[in-house]
Amino acid sequence: ALHQACMSLRAGECDTALAAAVNLILTPMVHVGTAQAGMLSKDGKCHAFDRAANGMVPGEAVAVVVLKRLAQAQADGDPILAVIRGSGINYDGRTNGITAPSGASQASLLKEVYERHSVDVEEIGYIVTHGTGTRLGDPIEVNALAEAFKDYTSRQGFCALTSSKTNFGHTLAASGLVSLIGLVQSLRHEMIPPSLHCHEENDYIDWRASPFYVNKTSRPWSQTADGTPRLGAVSAFGMSG
Repeated sequence: ALHQACMSLRAGECDTALAAAVNLILTPMVHVGTAQAGMLSKDGKCHAFDRAANGMVPGEAVAVVVLKRLAQAQADGDPILAVIRGSGINYDGRTNGITAPSGASQASLLKEVYERHSVDVEEIGYIVTHGTGTRLGDPIEVNALAEAFKDYTSRQGFCALTSSKTNFGHTLAASGLVSLIGLVQSLRHEMIPPSLHCHEENDYIDWRASPFYVNKTSRPWSQTADGTPRLGAVSAFGMSG
């Protein structure tokens, strides 16, 4: 929805767009279905990126963002909290199931977005990941990010990763916008929040050769001395990729 809104604004089809998402758990069926599929965390915590990752924790959210072209927002005197540099979507294709997304598809999409919007990955200081807290899904996502980054940089350990799901739970259809709003708030308050419940990093991720580290404590994300804009990113999946 956010990507389509951005495309519509860029094409001049509208002057203002609302991108919204809602996830409310009004019946037991979500818990029943995810429990039967073995997707729920047994201890009620989302251990994203951790060896102890054992499943997701459902959450609820109502998330809305108001979008305008930058020049229009400036002309209207609107409070501008962040600027979207670029976005993109694709589809997973055939996989082994809902809990095993395609790392190749993810890496391909990331590279496409970076190329199309002239993004220098070394300027990305923070990524809010999908990070559901599954032992298999988390490494696929982080390794896909690393695969995309390695074509542009050999730097290690410079980009923070968090998962909003460790703070709010998995808000399903709303989770992408929840992550976006979290990123905007980090820019606004100049602070990267901690990704919770990560004590020993997942063995299926080669962190030593990675551009990334798991941000486990609140970390300042201040304006740069030379005035270079801070750049963050969101990695988010729809149902089954």
